[in-house]
Amino acid sequence: MSSYNNIQKIKYTKTPSDVVALNEYILFENSHAKEKYVVFRFANNVNQRLFEIRFEVLQYDADNRLIEKSVVVHKDFTADANGLFVPNAKLKVNFECRSLEVNLEEAVFDRVIWSGGTFADNPYRFETYAETVAKPATSPAPEVKKQPVAAKKKNRLSFNIRNIFRKNKSVFPAVFNVILCAIFIALVVASTFYFKQVTGAFGVEGFIVKESSAGYVSILGYNGGEDNVEIPATLGEYTVTKIAGGAFKGSSATSVKIKTERPLVIETDAFKGCKKLTSVTSSSLGTVTVMEGAFKDCTALTEFVVPAAQLCAKCFDGADGIKFLAFYSVLYSGGRLLDLFVGLNSITLKHLRIAVMPNDPAFTAGVKLG
Repeated sequence: MSSYNNIQKIKYTKTPSDVVALNEYILFENSHAKEKYVVFRFANNVNQRLFEIRFEVLQYDADNRLIEKSVVVHKDFTADANGLFVPNAKLKVNFECRSLEVNLEEAVFDRVIWSGGTFADNPYRFETYAETVAKPATSPAPEVKKQPVAAKKKNRLSFNIRNIFRKNKSVFPAVFNVILCAIFIALVVASTFYFKQVTGAFGVEGFIVKESSAGYVSILGYNGGEDNVEIPATLGEYTVTKIAGGAFKGSSATSVKIKTERPLVIETDAFKGCKKLTSVTSSSLGTVTVMEGAFKDCTALTEFVVPAAQLCAKCFDGADGIKFLAFYSVLYSGGRLLDLFVGLNSITLKHLRIAVMPNDPAFTAGVKLG
């Protein structure tokens, strides 16, 4: 068993807003064996479970010179959404290493894959099909001698309704108990998720926020009372990087203007059921990632003009009153632009204007945002 005579715990703040960000790392040194290892602690900043990450590790010596570079892959694990995790592995590094730099290359989540700075759908694959699975060998069933039958009854289709009713009546209490148990479990899970979300929350300038990493916050709710809501770049001393699921769910907001300059993620159900919301606009170049169902059932929404937006499929599910849609790109492969909606009727389709915009300051400045 190795004995370490020098252990350093180092806070890492270089890229805290990445979808998966390095939170801190610990260097374990064995000076007798001239060996050094590192253990990473990451933060999953996406509201989905994480299953695999690939990242580049750059090692620097005491004079801050690059001495080694490698790519590390961690897989076959599950990290909770919006939480910290430590991969069950340690990486051997150069003994002269004094500090590290980590660059995320790919992250595999429940429904999306992040790679090279963009999201794409996570395709569900069946690795093994039924016909390829070897059937277990079975021994032949013992021969059973048939007993002679006196005579066959011809009419076997008749049945007794009272018997069926009696059978259903006896099964009903068991089914009822199962339903009650399922409802109870769902309430427990929902309560656990809710309290996990609000633990550590605090109010800033009319918003309810939670610190996701040093200096960065997620918006959990809004109690400012204004119908025309502005999402600022900063709240107090914190930078806004996420609008969490349910943050504006069912609110009376009529318009939303996004002013963040850093990448912003609008999570699933963030604006679900905002029946009075008519417009969402932005004049900034900070990338805005809109997850599936973010504006679900926003039936009054007519205008979405966010030139730097990256849209997931079904992000406007139920928002079939939209007339003008301007954005930068979509985050799913092989689909159509109309896959952004569900149940888009033919009348809305006829009047819908779609503009796919270049992410260029001069072009963006010319967009009329109303």
